[in-house]
Amino acid sequence: MPVISVEELKQAVVGGRVGAISIDTSVVERHQYGFESGVLAKMSQFSRANTTHLALDIVLYEMRSHLTKEADLVRSQVKNALKPLGNLWGIDKDVRAEALRILFGDQSGDARTEERLQEFLDDSSATVLTCAEFVGLPEVLSRFVETKPPFGTKEAKKHEFPDAIALLSLEGWAIKNDTTVIAVSSDGDWKRFCSESDRVYYVDDLAHALSVFHTGADDAAALFKAMLGDGRIEEIDAIVLDAITAQSDKISINFEAAANWYYEAELDQVEVSSETPLADQIKAFDVLEYEDDTLVLQTSLTIDVTAYFIASFQHWDSIDREYMGMGSATVSQTEPLDLDLIITVLFDNGSATIDSVELLPASTTMDFGEIEPDWMSDSGDEHDEEQGRP
Repeated sequence: MPVISVEELKQAVVGGRVGAISIDTSVVERHQYGFESGVLAKMSQFSRANTTHLALDIVLYEMRSHLTKEADLVRSQVKNALKPLGNLWGIDKDVRAEALRILFGDQSGDARTEERLQEFLDDSSATVLTCAEFVGLPEVLSRFVETKPPFGTKEAKKHEFPDAIALLSLEGWAIKNDTTVIAVSSDGDWKRFCSESDRVYYVDDLAHALSVFHTGADDAAALFKAMLGDGRIEEIDAIVLDAITAQSDKISINFEAAANWYYEAELDQVEVSSETPLADQIKAFDVLEYEDDTLVLQTSLTIDVTAYFIASFQHWDSIDREYMGMGSATVSQTEPLDLDLIITVLFDNGSATIDSVELLPASTTMDFGEIEPDWMSDSGDEHDEEQGRP
């Protein structure tokens, strides 16, 4: 299908022309495999809807492979991070092993991944599609040879075989069931395929895709936008900023700086603020879910984020052949950051209140320029005072 607007897609849903939704690995990676919270958790609404959540076996294989690799990596990183506690804190090996067991249990990364994926599929009452039942090798090879979407002209087009199998399977299922499918992906190859398909719609964002299934929420969404515009949502800025502050551990900030000595930087504190009212930004939202006078929406806000880091400096003692501490510096930096939020709004007798605000994971890099231990700057200030300079 030609790529169409969200409003046009809503009409297709209202008209009963959409029978299923399917997401690819890029969507899950974008949401950092957060099946239990955030936007991915809202897929559970399809367990109560007429629209089917189609999970392709080839996409599940890819998800499983990527997530298992990441799960094993994180477990290994945590285990290695606990090792220094033996010498530096005198924590026995058995205690460290017990801490690992409390965090990860006795499951392997593969077993935990399988469990989480199955829970995700169960929560959304997903139908697992066996691609081999809907697409044959000759059709895939024909597209490969003729460089038809999703295959391109680049040398690495052999890596697009899974995409071809997945998309042709969605199309085959839609033809068999005389309906259409919404395919959610940030992959340009998926977009090219869908633009030539009569059965598969392309959407690049899961929040946008979920919003098209909630035309019944239009009145509630319009009322909430009007209340935001009229200032009838009390203390909206404070509620949102306090929620972001409480969940600031979800903001990953990479520290960059130049120094003449070796240093290690640790995030000490995060503060958030906004010089302008947030209501106008919040009004640009997507409806994720609407049921029983409860509106769940996703919105993106540009917030000023101030990060405070403590940088601890060391220099190499060539005589003792070890690093020696030489003080620390507390540095801060403020930068605007785009943050995605899920806000739950409760309606009651014409009024609306904010029930919860969930911050979705975000990351950024801040450059703190040239840094040095605080005592060096203090010494310079004292010298200036002695010389009578301000």
